[in-house]
Amino acid sequence: MAIFKQFAVRDQAATVDYLVGRDRASAEPDYREPSVILGDPDRFEWFRAGVRRAQPVTACVVSFEEAVDDDQLTEHAQSLLDTLCAGIPRHQVEALFVAHRERSLKRGQKPGWRSGLHGLIANEHLATGKALQPFFFGGTNLS
Repeated sequence: MAIFKQFAVRDQAATVDYLVGRDRASAEPDYREPSVILGDPDRFEWFRAGVRRAQPVTACVVSFEEAVDDDQLTEHAQSLLDTLCAGIPRHQVEALFVAHRERSLKRGQKPGWRSGLHGLIANEHLATGKALQPFFFGGTNLS
């Protein structure tokens, strides 16, 4: 089962650092290094810094109850981006998707690792410079 959430980001610079693991200790036993699934963190950060909008970034996360491999996460990221930015060619959208893997520690969950796909999408159309607002309408359960 996968759960989807879309939300606004308050501190965009810190968010990119968190997503790519620049501010977390790799020695944590319940944490694995994140992997970039789609996009380039440095390019995204450079582009995001130039966006002059009240909300320059839309963030989203898809949480899985189980571990999902990078190939499947890439498919999920591309599909999600196509859904959120319907009708806009991929090369006209600046986005970053990163996979996080953590141990399942909650009661009732199977022991092991679970995956999370975190995404950031710039709220500006690359070709025109006009506002771009990624949007998803519907339930949050994607299973």
